[in-house]
Amino acid sequence: MAKSLALLLLLGLSFYFVVPVGALADETKEEIQSEPVPGQTAAQYTRGDPEHLLKPEAGVRPLPPIRNATLASLALESFYWATGFPTTSEKWIHVKLSEQRAVAYEGRLPVRIFTISSGRPQTPTVTGTFRIWIKTPLQDMEGGNRAAGDYYYLKDVPWVQYFYQDYSFHGTYWHNNFGQPMSRGCINMTIEDAKWLFYWTTPSVDSEIRTGYWIKSTPQDPGTLVVIEQ
Repeated sequence: MAKSLALLLLLGLSFYFVVPVGALADETKEEIQSEPVPGQTAAQYTRGDPEHLLKPEAGVRPLPPIRNATLASLALESFYWATGFPTTSEKWIHVKLSEQRAVAYEGRLPVRIFTISSGRPQTPTVTGTFRIWIKTPLQDMEGGNRAAGDYYYLKDVPWVQYFYQDYSFHGTYWHNNFGQPMSRGCINMTIEDAKWLFYWTTPSVDSEIRTGYWIKSTPQDPGTLVVIEQ
């Protein structure tokens, strides 16, 4: 009997430490192309209708405890904030650019971790403490300069959340190189991760969101705190 209990305990501990982080995702990731084709839209990249991206989730819920290497990362995170978290009572997001990582917290409790792509060296992501001030489920993005050769136009960028001027979290369908700086300053996320974050953060989102719908923070419904550091 003692040997059986010991074996069960050993198997349980083994499962705890070897479950891959990817196995904790709520949804199966859609297959996307690694490189964009000029003129294609989000619908063509994701092989579907961009409107399906706007369907709300049936309630955002925390993942199970994060395990393996991720657990060590969050242990270091807690040590870093040992002198005091920026908040112990509300939701907040910590972005660590040197690790290309973001963590969603509820007070002191980490509830989800994301691998991101932040700004490239020539177009870095800002650092500091901010709050999400406006967000939209879907928009086109345009910028750069044709003469300089850095013009871009991106159709149907999903789950956009601005935290400082035109810097935002958003879903990304034109590359799959997460974990490496790839952007012009925004924080690129997988479409699934950006969707989860969109519904989790404030300002709050109702169930009737639609294309062209903007949600602004208010004194009664302020935006989620965002802390970004190198």
